[in-house]
Amino acid sequence: MIKINSMYFSNMLSYGDNNCIRFTDNVTQLVGKNGAGKSSIPTILEECLYNKNSKGIKKGDLLNKFNGAKEYKCSVHFEVGSDHYTLNKVVGSAAKVKLIKNDEEITG
Repeated sequence: MIKINSMYFSNMLSYGDNNCIRFTDNVTQLVGKNGAGKSSIPTILEECLYNKNSKGIKKGDLLNKFNGAKEYKCSVHFEVGSDHYTLNKVVGSAAKVKLIKNDEEITG
């Protein structure tokens, strides 16, 4: 079973720099007005973990075009059993992905 602990992201969709969501056992729903970015959260999570999203948003359209950023970043911290993982992704003109398991990089 995978337990997602937190997600950090910058310059994705309508979000700017340095966003963090910590998932706890108590998180059950996201609430906000239309256009607040609620549906962007699972889209960003999908894109970071699986390099695709269920909304079919193209890679070039994930970058927030309104803040002048040249790249977007996302990082997800999760657990599988007793192992701790961090997935870091930076996408600019090229994508760079790093996977870390128990403080050791296992990208490859």
